[in-house]
Amino acid sequence: MNAVDWIKEFENYLALVKNRSANTVKSYVIDAELLYRFVTTGKLGRPRVKSPLQDSPFEWSEFTEDMAVDYVRALKAKSARETSIARKIYSLRQFFKFLRKKGATAADPFGDMELHAIRRKLPMVLSVQEMNSLLTRIREPVAALLGVPNQEMFQTIRDRAMLETLYSAGLRVSELCNMNWADVDWNKREVTVIGKGNKERICPLGQKALEALLEHSRVYEEYSGKKPEGPAPVFLSSRRGRMITRMMPRVIQKWCRLAGVKRVNPHAFRHSAATHMLERGADIRVIQKMLGHASIMTTEIYTQVAIGKVKSVHANTHPRA
Repeated sequence: MNAVDWIKEFENYLALVKNRSANTVKSYVIDAELLYRFVTTGKLGRPRVKSPLQDSPFEWSEFTEDMAVDYVRALKAKSARETSIARKIYSLRQFFKFLRKKGATAADPFGDMELHAIRRKLPMVLSVQEMNSLLTRIREPVAALLGVPNQEMFQTIRDRAMLETLYSAGLRVSELCNMNWADVDWNKREVTVIGKGNKERICPLGQKALEALLEHSRVYEEYSGKKPEGPAPVFLSSRRGRMITRMMPRVIQKWCRLAGVKRVNPHAFRHSAATHMLERGADIRVIQKMLGHASIMTTEIYTQVAIGKVKSVHANTHPRA
C-alpha cells in the first residue's frame, strides 16, 4: 500500500476496530491528510480542502523526527493556536502508532514532543547580572564562617555548591539531588546524571561550579562522617540524609532574598542556563543535548526568551529602532 492507502486504512481502523465517534475519526484523518499534503508539497493545506490526495512515491517509513519538527514549526509560523498544535501532535501520534502496529514504519517521530512544552508560558529566568549577584552573595559569608557553628558553615558551602552546579550544568532539581560523588569526574570537568526516562547523560561543569564542589568536598567528611566518594550522596540535608527536591525552593528563596533578586523556583536555574548560552551564540542542538531533551521542540521555547532579550536590547540601543 502507498501512503494515501494507509490513511484510508487508518480511517477504517478508527471507525470499525476502535469504534471512535464520527467526529473523532474525521479529526484524526484530516490531521493525517494535512501532514501528507505538507510532506508531498512543502505547503500547509487547508482542513476543508475537497481535492483528493494525490498519489506520490512517498512512504511513511521515510518520515523522520526532523520532518515532524519542520511541520510543527510551519504550523507555528502560520500562527496556529498552541492548543490546536498540541491536538494535532496527539492525533498524529495515534496515526504513527497504527502504522507501527501494521508494520508500515518503525518510527515514532512525534513521540518525544512534550505537549506541555508547546502549551506552557515562557519560563521565568534570572538575568546574567541577577544570577551573578545571587551566586556572589552566597560566596560572601564563607570566608567569615570560621567562628560560627559547623552546621551553618556546612550548609552555606553546600548551598553555594548546589546552586553553582544547578546553573552550570543546567540540571533538573531531581538530577542534582540524586548526584553521587562517583558521578563527578574532576579531571574531565563533568558530571554524569540520570534524567527522564532513566536516560544517562554527561553535563559539563564550569570553573566556578568545580571550585564550589571542591570546597564542599573538604567540609563534607567532617560534617557527615562519610568520605566524599563512591555512592555517597553529594548533597546532604540538615539531618545528614540525601537532599530532597522539596527542600530546594526554601534554599533558593533564602538566597534570593539575601541577594535582593526576584524569587524564582529551582527550575529557573535550568531555564537561565539555557537562555544565557543561547544569547551568547550557543547552538540549540548543543543546548538540547546538555539539557537532555528528547525533542528539539522542547528546547525551542528558550529561543523565544533569548529573542525577547535581543528585541529589548535592539529597541534600546539601535539608532533607528
